[in-house]
Amino acid sequence: MTCLLILLAAWGPFASGSSVAQVSLQEMLQDSELVFEGRVIGQEVRAGAGKRAIFTFMTLEVLDVIKGAYPAERIELRYLGGTLGDQSLQVTDLHLPSVGDRGVFFVETLGNSPAHPLYGWDQGHYRIVRDPQGQQEIVENYRRQPIYGIDRTRMRNKSGLSTGTASGLSLEPTALGSEPLSAQDFKQELRDLLMEASP
Repeated sequence: MTCLLILLAAWGPFASGSSVAQVSLQEMLQDSELVFEGRVIGQEVRAGAGKRAIFTFMTLEVLDVIKGAYPAERIELRYLGGTLGDQSLQVTDLHLPSVGDRGVFFVETLGNSPAHPLYGWDQGHYRIVRDPQGQQEIVENYRRQPIYGIDRTRMRNKSGLSTGTASGLSLEPTALGSEPLSAQDFKQELRDLLMEASP
């Protein structure tokens, strides 16, 4: 099997080597063309133009649009990398959602992005899962760390490189909340932030 390892050096504004800059939740929300709740229902690997690149296309069911306009029931997101026949293209620090995953996705542009369709890479994907007691649906980052709240005062405190979570999102219980944020509350907080930013 031929294996090509890509160390990103010039794929978009967030990449330096294979590093991704941390973004704030507010920045990500404002600059994403589409923010929606969706469920991954399919995956397909295809060759790019001239077969010089390999892309993995994830098909998602659109369940709830939070920002933007998207009338279709499904959307296809393109990620650089994958395995096609005896060719494999791997991108460091690029994590694909799994078929069956449900979450909130911040799509940077509805046009094809060079490497990753989500704003801030992993920072643009928050999974919706049942809490350990099975009582409610909560939100967690790609590392399966629950989100406890949104701290508007810390949205601009960016650390430099991404840890997989946008600044302004709390990963530990705080005065903002001792329980993980529910999926409905998370989506409402995003809508409130959009309203606050409207002229």
